Amino acid sequence: MDKQVRNTTEIVSLAKQKLKKTRETVDKAISK
Repeated sequence: MDKQVRNTTEIVSLAKQKLKKTRETVDKAISK
């Protein structure tokens, strides 16, 4: 159970990082 929770947390943090990168890319594209 503990391991599963940790995996989920890692997945969520990775997803947030991806979202942040995507948003930055979009911002750059818009500002061009």
